[in-house]
Amino acid sequence: MAKLSKGELTKKEIASAFKKLMETKSFENITVHDITEACGLNRLTFYYHFEDKYALLNWIYYNEITKTFLEDLKESSWIESLLATLRRLDKDRVYYQNALTNDNSEFRTYMYRVMVDMYADMIREWIDNNYVDDEEIVFVSSFFAHGTVGMVIDWVEDDAYGTPEEMVNRLQELANDIQMMLIGDAMKRSMEEEGGDAGNDD
Repeated sequence: MAKLSKGELTKKEIASAFKKLMETKSFENITVHDITEACGLNRLTFYYHFEDKYALLNWIYYNEITKTFLEDLKESSWIESLLATLRRLDKDRVYYQNALTNDNSEFRTYMYRVMVDMYADMIREWIDNNYVDDEEIVFVSSFFAHGTVGMVIDWVEDDAYGTPEEMVNRLQELANDIQMMLIGDAMKRSMEEEGGDAGNDD
């Protein structure tokens, strides 16, 4: 693992203090003064690294969840990577409940972009592109990405769908159902094309 720069270490220090504050105070009631006092830094240092507390919130979303999920995907399966992400969210659930209740738009955007690409790649691995066009791949992957991100947010905010393991099992079952549906549809199109070719030979 690459050694973190002084700037990155400072950002992590600020983020850690902010997350600790969010366990007992709402986002709206936390000030930059509160954050700098909690981590022993001055306001100038905070503003050197972050435009405001919203920028800090989004930095945490990206670096602790989205970026880490992408790094996990390079080494593990999508289901293992998602499980690791859910465990990270669960570990800091109080913080993420507070954060997502305040504003989940950036979290939703970051995770959707990752998920839609991931599902599109999965679909291309499952089936022959000759029988499912790009438009359908984009539609199905977008549908599943929106659903996954929405369920993850509900899971964090409302303690819905059980443990991280139970949540992942539900998503894997849905992915398996979609895989079978797409493979069946591709096989049907293949057979129709073969039947059409045979008719043309006559």
